[in-house]
Amino acid sequence: MVEFLNNDRRSVLSYGGRLKCKIDFSHSTRNFYGNFNNILSVVGYNRSELVAVHLVKTYCVPSLLYGCEAWYMSSNDYHSLNVIWNNSFHKIFGCCWRESVSCLLYYCKTLPMSCIIEQRIILFWKRTLNSDDFCYFS
Repeated sequence: MVEFLNNDRRSVLSYGGRLKCKIDFSHSTRNFYGNFNNILSVVGYNRSELVAVHLVKTYCVPSLLYGCEAWYMSSNDYHSLNVIWNNSFHKIFGCCWRESVSCLLYYCKTLPMSCIIEQRIILFWKRTLNSDDFCYFS
C-alpha cells in the first residue's frame, strides 16, 4: 500500500511500513556548482587537471552527498547525480560534451558518482555495525 503523507514538492511516501522521501537536490546542486566554480577560478586557466579533480573530490563531492547514506534514491536520482559529476569532468578537461567521461574517470582513478554513493552507504553500514553503540531492534 502506497500512501502520500503530504502533497508538497518533497512528498513523503509510506510504502509497506517504510518511509520514503523524494530527494530535492536543488540546494546541494547549487552548493556543488558554487564550490566548483570557486575552485576553477582559483586554480585558473593554466591549471593541472588532476589538481582540479582532487579539489572537486575533496571539497565539492562531500557537500553534494552529505547524508546520502540515508536517502532513498531512484534511478532518476542516480542519473541526475551522475550528470552533475560528468559535467564537472567535461568542464575541467574541456572535452566535447557528447563524449563519454569514462576514460577520464579511469585516467583520474575516480569512480562514477553512483559507485561513490554505494561505497559511502556500504562504509556507513560497516561503521554502524562495528560501533559499540549500535543496538539491534527486533
